[in-house]
Amino acid sequence: MNLNSKIRYRLTLYILIVLAPLQGSAAETVLVGGYEFAPFVQRTEAGGYEGATLDLIALLNQYQVDYTFVFRGTLPDTRYQAFDRGRFDVLFFENKQWGWADYNVASSEVFLRGVEVYVALKETAKNQDYFASLVGKRMIGVRGYHYGIANFNADPEVLESDFNFVLTTSNANSMKLLEFGRGDVAIVTLSFLKMYLEMNPELKGELLISDKLDQEYAHSVLIRESLGLKVGLINIWLEKLNKEGLLDRLWKKWGLDASQVRINEVSP
Repeated sequence: MNLNSKIRYRLTLYILIVLAPLQGSAAETVLVGGYEFAPFVQRTEAGGYEGATLDLIALLNQYQVDYTFVFRGTLPDTRYQAFDRGRFDVLFFENKQWGWADYNVASSEVFLRGVEVYVALKETAKNQDYFASLVGKRMIGVRGYHYGIANFNADPEVLESDFNFVLTTSNANSMKLLEFGRGDVAIVTLSFLKMYLEMNPELKGELLISDKLDQEYAHSVLIRESLGLKVGLINIWLEKLNKEGLLDRLWKKWGLDASQVRINEVSP
């Protein structure tokens, strides 16, 4: 073997040993869907997204190197069609009972719980008796969301005709409609309501928040069953992140650490 042949041989060997593994180690992209559902996903003033979902994506991308999680925005009432079209393969902070029973998705273990409450203006709702019966009251909710009072039926026509709902696009808009007198009772997540009142402290004395719950959340991760990433690995990651205290830090940032505590017990 002459000198040039030796050089070519060594160069080829170097490429096979060093560069080939690098090519095979490229992280697999995982598309994570998310719709406005504060504080999990919410719009920024600049028109982007922020929230617990975006922070969990960043946390998972820092924690491991085999997968790169990328956020894809969608709408609550069309997220099923977007999933069918392959716009995303994973949803965080979701529940298989929210319309996913007929889809080929696997569900992780529950990793966060929360509650949803009723909110009314004190000028019409004097005490908790106001929430004892909601029949005849104009309800305010978000299009595409599932509510306990409606037996988790998210069909807009059913909500409007059978349960007297006025529908909007976000929890923040639900509160605005309530403040403007467009409805009698808004249904919002307690974690969102706590943050909303922190930003609008003047409303604390004007609102009555129910001790009665519309529903209790059991949040999990939903994954397309045909995806390379399997739900068992997600469970392992979430368990490790929890043991290391990283999830608690994330929950506290977004007001999710005490979501089971009634707001009437913690508000001044």
